[in-house]
Amino acid sequence: MSNEIFVAGYYMDFANTHAAMDRLGIDDRGVEDYRLELPLRNWLAENNRLNVLPGAIPYPLGGHKSTGMLFMTQFIEGYCNKNRDPLPDVHEQPRDRTVKEWLVTEAGVPESNLVWVAMWDFTSLTLSGVIPRRNNFHGPRIERIATSEELRARAEYMRGGGKIIDMSAFLKMYYEEKEREKEKEKEKEKEKEEAAGTEVDAVGSS
Repeated sequence: MSNEIFVAGYYMDFANTHAAMDRLGIDDRGVEDYRLELPLRNWLAENNRLNVLPGAIPYPLGGHKSTGMLFMTQFIEGYCNKNRDPLPDVHEQPRDRTVKEWLVTEAGVPESNLVWVAMWDFTSLTLSGVIPRRNNFHGPRIERIATSEELRARAEYMRGGGKIIDMSAFLKMYYEEKEREKEKEKEKEKEKEEAAGTEVDAVGSS
């Protein structure tokens, strides 16, 4: 007999989870399916949507590999004996249906792809609490091969006494500077056009 949390909410498979994250603008590139709850929880915390907690689970229940995401809306603390005790009798409440409506209308999940699931939390989905909180997940580190132009620019930067050693940090600074230079060139071109237009007006009026 142990003290556990009984949870209930709406389950969707990982395909629908990815589609919902894309609709909401949550970056899931390179994130393993079973870790999708981390960027999801960050987004929910940042957007003050604290009435739902996502967690990866296997479905049907009893499996060992996560197959989708449970968006938990009910939490009941109690004693259980590894699912041999009767499950608490929980049903959808108005507050749950509010989350369901959000998943359908804003996240774009077809209602037919949502399943109401109730289960004991044996996998520590609620270990950090029952509301989404910011975590230290920053997404995958995406590496790419630097171009010859980028390598030359970095070498020149380092010869000039540059202190940024990390390549990704240098490239961020490098392309921000290039954007600033482009903006300056646009301003110069605009000033030339305006000056030329002024000269034409002066000639026409003389």
